[in-house]
Amino acid sequence: MHYQELLNEFIIQPIINRKKQKEVVEFEIYDGFDDTDPHETVINLTSLYVNILNEDPNWHFFNEGDFMVVRCSISFVHKVEKFLKDGNFTNYKGPKEWEESAYITKTFQYKFFIKMFHLISEGTMMLVLDKDHRKDYYDYCVKSIVERMIHAWFNHNMMPAMVFGKRLSRPIDCQTWESCIIGELGLDRARFAGRYEFLRGLELERKESKEV
Repeated sequence: MHYQELLNEFIIQPIINRKKQKEVVEFEIYDGFDDTDPHETVINLTSLYVNILNEDPNWHFFNEGDFMVVRCSISFVHKVEKFLKDGNFTNYKGPKEWEESAYITKTFQYKFFIKMFHLISEGTMMLVLDKDHRKDYYDYCVKSIVERMIHAWFNHNMMPAMVFGKRLSRPIDCQTWESCIIGELGLDRARFAGRYEFLRGLELERKESKEV
């Protein structure tokens, strides 16, 4: 390996990665940002977005049921903390480092997923703030945007998959390839949901047995 490549791989890039690891932090917000009252949660998240996070190019959120993960750039931490304190949202954790456990997300965390998560969160706020709030229209937008996102991903990756992948040994149309993988994902997701509910049931039984 050339000296410059060694220098980049083992010295320069690790320094850049360490800096990037500190660019985005996350909060876990419980009261007012959970699934007990979706209306209240949407109002609070929208307020946080409109007043603060709409200017952050990295912000995004995830609904975790009992709480919401809100990630933001370090430069926005004080503003987010002030928003939470002023709104009497006392039950939250953070800021703390954004860590990912899934291999694929961790591998491309700052190269790709931070941009994707940000755009999806922005798209959600776009629909929430849209003046047309007919329920059938909202459902239509959610489904149609997902379809466009999925199709674009397969469309862009089809020829590279023929070159670098193992599954596409011969040219096929994009719709066929896309449909096959979406079908696999549907089955995988169903298996995951079943496993999750099973483990959740065991945890509830364990708690109930302790209480008795």
